Formats: sequence, C-alpha cells, structure tokens
Amino acid sequence: MIIGLLILGLAVVVLLAAVVAISRRPPAIDEARLLKGLVTINEAKLKSQHDLAAADLEKRQQAVEHMVEPIAESLGEIGSRLEQLEVSRREAYAGLSQQVRSLNESQELLRDQTGNLVTALRNPQARGRLGRDATAACGRDGRDAPALRL
Repeated sequence: MIIGLLILGLAVVVLLAAVVAISRRPPAIDEARLLKGLVTINEAKLKSQHDLAAADLEKRQQAVEHMVEPIAESLGEIGSRLEQLEVSRREAYAGLSQQVRSLNESQELLRDQTGNLVTALRNPQARGRLGRDATAACGRDGRDAPALRL
C-alpha cells in the first residue's frame, strides 16, 4: 500500500508539474486566424494608400490640365492664324503667277514686234517710207518732227 501511495503521490506530482508547465507556456496561436487578421490589416492599409494615391493623381492631373490649357489655346490660335496666312499666301501666289504670265506674254509680243521692226528697217524701201512719212507729218524742214517711238 505504501508503494501504491508513493506511485499515486508521484503521479500527482507529475500531473501538477505538467499543469504548471502548461500554464507557464504561452497560449497556443491560431495561425489561420492570425493570418486572416494580418491580411485584413494589410488590405485596409493598401486601400488607404490607394485612395490617397488616386486623390493625389487627380490633383496632379488637374494641375497639369490647368497649366496646359493656355498653351493649348495659344496653339489653337496659332493654327488658325497659320491657316489664314496660308490662304493669303496662296491668293498672293496666284496673283503673282498671273502677273508673271502676263509679263511673259507682253515680253513675247514685244520681242515679235521688235523682230518685225528690225526686219522692216533692214529693207531700204521701208526705211525711206518711214522717214518720208515722219517728215510729211511735221513739215518739210523736219524741225518739228516727233521722236520716233519704237
């Protein structure tokens, strides 16, 4: 019986030691619950950062649009002015082209008439007739003869 009491006492001591060891040990961690909590916290922080970044991006976009708006308006005005200048340039070029064509036609006509006059003046009969007509027009002495215009 003493042996039984000793074994029983030893069992109680071992049981008490186990209870004390368990009570001093940190409580068991539920890893799944802990992981879920961390994910929730991270998602909340990420959403908060995303919202801040989106707001900041929108402010920056508005600032850039505000800075670019006058430039865009100026470019639009410059573009319309360039279109007007191009129309004016085309009209002026068309007028100049017409004047050059007219000048070329006049020059060709003058060249033809000059050639005809040169040919006529090479003929002695034509020279004599031209001189006789000029003197007859102003009188016999030729003092009042008009200058010949060729």
